[in-house]
Amino acid sequence: MLFPTSLRALLGAALLTSAAAQCPLSWQPPAGGGADARVMALLEMPLGVVAGGDFVQVGGVACSHLAEFNSVSWQPIGGGTDDAVRALARAPNGDLVVGGAFVQAGGLTANGIARWDGFAWSGLGGGTDGVVWSVAVRPNGNVIAGGSFTTAGGVIANGVAEFDGVTWSAYGSGVNAPVRALHVAGNGDVYVGGGFDQVDGQAISRIARWDGAAWSAVGGGTDGPVYDLAAAPGGELVVAGNFATAGGAPAANLAVYDGATLQPWTSGTDAPIESVTLLPNGDLVAGGAFTSAGGSAASGVARFDGVAWGPLDGGVDSAVDAVCFGAGSLHAGGQFQQAGGQPAAFLAQLSTPCAAAVAPVGAACGGVTLLPESLAWNGGAFRARGAGFAANAIVLAVTGVGPTSTPLPGLLPQALPGCLLSASPDALAVFVGHGGEVVTEVPIPSESAAPGQTFDQQLIVLDLAGLAITTATSSNGLRATVGVF
Repeated sequence: MLFPTSLRALLGAALLTSAAAQCPLSWQPPAGGGADARVMALLEMPLGVVAGGDFVQVGGVACSHLAEFNSVSWQPIGGGTDDAVRALARAPNGDLVVGGAFVQAGGLTANGIARWDGFAWSGLGGGTDGVVWSVAVRPNGNVIAGGSFTTAGGVIANGVAEFDGVTWSAYGSGVNAPVRALHVAGNGDVYVGGGFDQVDGQAISRIARWDGAAWSAVGGGTDGPVYDLAAAPGGELVVAGNFATAGGAPAANLAVYDGATLQPWTSGTDAPIESVTLLPNGDLVAGGAFTSAGGSAASGVARFDGVAWGPLDGGVDSAVDAVCFGAGSLHAGGQFQQAGGQPAAFLAQLSTPCAAAVAPVGAACGGVTLLPESLAWNGGAFRARGAGFAANAIVLAVTGVGPTSTPLPGLLPQALPGCLLSASPDALAVFVGHGGEVVTEVPIPSESAAPGQTFDQQLIVLDLAGLAITTATSSNGLRATVGVF
C-alpha cells in the first residue's frame, strides 16, 4: 500500500527529541522469575515466545525443557520433553517443531524431533539416532533437521535430513560433523552451517548449499564453525559463529553472503556469536560470549543498525545462546544470571516504554472481519487479514490517520443499513478477494520517530453481479499505535 503525502508526513513527522531519548530500552527480569537452568533456543510465536533448553522450571512454573510466554506468564507445553531442547521452528500452519536430545515428547516416543499442534504431540517418522541441533520448515510443511545424527527414520543421513510427512530423505551422503544451523532460501535452496569440512565427499568448509539435487560451496566458507544463519532485510544471508575468516578475508565471527560472495559484515565481535535475530526495523541483534562488538563494549548482546554497533542497556553477565524478538520485546536466553545489572536467571527481556499496539474499533457489518497479523513497529510493517466475504468480491482497504464515523449508505447506496466507515480514507488499496481472504500491509516509515502515533484501517467489501455492485459491507476497524524499539 502506498502512502499519500498526508499520511506519510504525519507518520514521519520530525520530533524535537529523538525516539531513542524518549523510549530508552531496559532489561526486565522474566515474569515470575527466571529459569532454573540454561536456555538454548527461543522462537517468536503469534501470541508470545517459546523457550527450550536444559531447564525444568521457568517463572516458578514446572516446564520440562519447553515453555511458552504469553506476554503475561510462562506456561508448559504439552508436558514438555524428557531431555534438553536445542532447536525450535514454526510450521506454516502454526505447529511448533522441536528438536533436541530428548527421546520422548509428552510421553510419546519421538527420538530427537517432534511436532506440537497445540493439542497433541506427534513424532516424525521415527526421529533420529542423535541430537537435533537445528530445525527448519519449508513453506510446504516439510521439516528439515540438522544435528549430530547418522540416521533419520532408519535412513542413513549424516547430519541433515528432510521429512515430507511420511518418510525421511538424506541430502546426498551428508556432512562429516554436526550441523548447527539451517536456513531455507526463497528459491527453496537449503543452507547448512556447522563444524564440518567435508560435504558429500567434497571439501566444503562449515557452510554449504543444497539445491535439492546436489551440494555446493558457499563463497569459500569459513575457518571455524557456523552457529546461526538468518536472512538480512535485503535478502542476503547472515552467517554467524566462531570464525576468524569468511571467504578468505578476515571476519570476526560475522559474515554476509549475497549469492555470489561471502564477506565480512561489520567489524564483528571479540568472541563467538551464538545467535542472531532481526528487529522489526531491520537492525541486527547478536548474542554470544563476546564482550565487545565493532570495537565498543557490549557484554553478551549487541545491536547493529547498519552503520555501527551499540550495547543494549548494559548487556548480560555471561554468554547468550539465543535471541529473538516477540511479544513486543527482545528476548535473550543463555547462561547469564544478570541483565542490565539486575537478576535474570538464564532468561531476560529487553522492553520499550513505547511499544506498538493494536485495538479493535467499531463492529463489523455483514460478517466481514479484520484481524491484526503484526504490529506497527517503526521501520517495519503493519499487516492485517480480512475474511468473511465472497471469493469474487472487490475489497477496499481504507487506511487513515484519523477516525471517522460516516454512515456507509450515504457514500454507497448499496451499503447495508447500519454500516459505518470508521477510518478516514487517506490511503486506499484495492484487492480481489481470492479465497475470501486478503492480507493488507502498511509500511511504517523508518523516519517515523514519534512513538504513540496512531492510524486506523478498515475493509469495505463490494459484492458484484457482473460489473454492478449489489451489496457493500464493512469490517470492524483496527487502530494501530506506532511503536519504537
